[in-house]
Amino acid sequence: MLICSATLYIVHLTRDARAIAFSWLRRESLPSIRGEVYMPRLNLLHSALWWNSWNGLTSLFGKLLFKHYLYIRYEDFCYNPSESLIKILKFAKVNSVNLPFKSKYEAEIQEHHILRGNPNRFQRGLVNISLDEDWRR
Repeated sequence: MLICSATLYIVHLTRDARAIAFSWLRRESLPSIRGEVYMPRLNLLHSALWWNSWNGLTSLFGKLLFKHYLYIRYEDFCYNPSESLIKILKFAKVNSVNLPFKSKYEAEIQEHHILRGNPNRFQRGLVNISLDEDWRR
């Protein structure tokens, strides 16, 4: 009989709800083999309900059900990406790793396997990490 064990570490990265609502209003094209395809758009009420439900439940269940749960704000990550990544690595008990940062706000992004999200997840090479604050205007 083979018995495996694993420890689950949850990093809950979240963003200001107003920025999310603004983002869902944008018309964003998705890379696709089927021609031009756009991300779904949500009105303000729908995105506010979705964001609050999803993040509220994630936070509640993360804290109640999992021993290893870490909450990080997107804005804090963007202000100091290397410090945030070091915090995540310490949380996950990863001792030795080469961080991909070439400067405070630039990281060398390699191949990865993100399934869903913003189209910028396909960026590779030297990537600038910056806070998108278009929603404030």
